Amino acid sequence: MVLDYLEKVECKGKIVRGKIYNYEVYLLAKDVADLFGYKNTKNVVNKKVSKENIIKFPIDGVNGNQYNLININGVNELISGEKKLVNEKQKKEIIEILEGVIEFLLKKNEFLMAERTFVWCEKETERKRLEEKEKPFWKKFFRI
Repeated sequence: MVLDYLEKVECKGKIVRGKIYNYEVYLLAKDVADLFGYKNTKNVVNKKVSKENIIKFPIDGVNGNQYNLININGVNELISGEKKLVNEKQKKEIIEILEGVIEFLLKKNEFLMAERTFVWCEKETERKRLEEKEKPFWKKFFRI
C-alpha cells in the first residue's frame, strides 16, 4: 500500500491530516485523538478502534515506524467510546471539525469519488441486464 502524502486540513483552528484511499476517507488517528485531549494516542486508538477500521502507513522503511490511519467507522468508534475527557459541547465541536475535514477531502477528490460511483453504476446495470437475460436453468424446463 502506498499513500503519497497526507493532506493537512485546517478547520476551526485545528489541523487534521487525512487521505482518500480505496475510495474511503482516512484520518490520522493521532490528530483525531489529539482533538479529544488524549496523551498516549496509540494505545487509545488500539483499544477503542477495531482493527478493520485502521490501516498502517509506513513513515520510513528502516525503523518500521508507522502512522495509524482510521476510516470514518473508526472515527465513530472513537467518538462513541469517549466519555471522560470532553463534555457534550466539546464533543459537538470536535464532530463539526471532523465533518469539515471529511467534507473538504471529499470535495477535493470529487472526481475520484464520482468515477467510483459511475463504475459501480455500470457494473450494477450490467448485473441486472445479465439477471434478466439468464433465467435459472429449471425455468427453461418448466414453463413458468
